Amino acid sequence: MEASSPHSPTQTGGDKTVTYEDDSSGRPKPSYAALPKAYQFQVIHKTEQLIHGRVIQMSTNKKFFITFVYGYNHEAQRRHMWEALVEISHTMDDPWCVLGDFNSVLHQGERMGGNDADEREMRDFGECIHQCGLQEFYYVGAFFTWTNKTVWSRIDGALHKGIWFDIFDFTHVVYQANGLSDHTPIMLDFPACPRPKKNFMFCDMWIKDAHFKEMVKSHMDRRGQGSALKVLQQLLHSLKKALRELNKHKFADIYAQQIKARTELVQI
Repeated sequence: MEASSPHSPTQTGGDKTVTYEDDSSGRPKPSYAALPKAYQFQVIHKTEQLIHGRVIQMSTNKKFFITFVYGYNHEAQRRHMWEALVEISHTMDDPWCVLGDFNSVLHQGERMGGNDADEREMRDFGECIHQCGLQEFYYVGAFFTWTNKTVWSRIDGALHKGIWFDIFDFTHVVYQANGLSDHTPIMLDFPACPRPKKNFMFCDMWIKDAHFKEMVKSHMDRRGQGSALKVLQQLLHSLKKALRELNKHKFADIYAQQIKARTELVQI
């Protein structure tokens, strides 16, 4: 799922695209969100500076709420967006995230070049985040999200409510490289749960196999290269593969073998 800020080209990889129309003054507001086919989006609420809706992840039927924002340039106008976000937060008991162009930084360190950020603007933004109970996603990619080649600012971002990770583990945000826009595209990534690496465990039952000793001896006869410790590591590594094959072919289904042995015993 990807969001970008003004003047970005149309995203073609998604199934649906959520956009802002021009306002009455003719000011373009082409922020968009590309929604992959794996997600179903329903608009619930819309203002001049945000679109709020419900998303269903089709593969799991899990739902979350998302608010795409595009803050106005003027501080006084952005206050309406902060107020709207706080109102939305009061209804959010499910996972909820907010992403897009906030048009404000949170700290002085989020702007480089030009004049310092306005203290009141940062305070308004910070109070909104606090009242909404929002926090930033773990992210990878660029730190600054907008530039005019003279000033660099982190005015785009993605935030979530604390309950988010109770439902969607391992979610993170990717700030991608700038394209035609002076803003950085934002991608909300839902990676699959990483599978833990399985440790090798030795099973005593393997020793009872008639070919076990012969198999171990054949591997010991293959002289490795390097120090004694290195040779031992090579032996154990090659033996591990052989033991896994032995387990696969002779001990994989213990229950089935138990049934077979019991049947043969009854027939005696």
